[in-house]
Amino acid sequence: MKQTFMKSVLGIVAILIASTASATSININFDSLPSGPIAAGAFSDVVFTNATAFSTGFEASAPNSIFSTSSGVLFGQADAVGVTFNTPASFASIVGLNVGFNGLTLNAFDAANNLIATTTVFGTTEGGTAGGNPPGETCTLPVSAANIARLEIFQPITSFNDTIVLDNFSAEIGRAAVPEPASLTLLALGLVGTAVRRRRQTK
Repeated sequence: MKQTFMKSVLGIVAILIASTASATSININFDSLPSGPIAAGAFSDVVFTNATAFSTGFEASAPNSIFSTSSGVLFGQADAVGVTFNTPASFASIVGLNVGFNGLTLNAFDAANNLIATTTVFGTTEGGTAGGNPPGETCTLPVSAANIARLEIFQPITSFNDTIVLDNFSAEIGRAAVPEPASLTLLALGLVGTAVRRRRQTK
């Protein structure tokens, strides 16, 4: 009788502990990297693909920002900057600098390559880093979802002369999807109620 009750209580405690497991935060500003394409082993938790670090004069934190290796500072989806997580993520964000009419998109995919979250922003000018075009805007793009395996970052439109760079990447890894607090409370009450009923029945 007592053993059954204690097992139920321990089960509740285990669920509550698992649901509050903390994530590991990743913050990358690219400033310690040498100029050039980012190598696969540059960071321990993530791999950047088709990404080049360089001092462009447009950075959220000097000296470096990044852009598409295959297409430079004007890049559509076919030339997207990619990010792959070694451990699934629950959140990610990146800063886009000089965002203009072409906009900027951050897509998140799971391990089966399903699109599970997306964010897109557009600037209010045709932002250019040279010539007569005024600078664009600085925007932070976030995505949140359970089990993010990879990201792609690109300009959804490439018809305007919007040159763009990326900086200050952040993410949280290692946190699985957890029940809402209200659901946890109901589950805990249900388990306690079951344990109490069993205890009474065995008296």
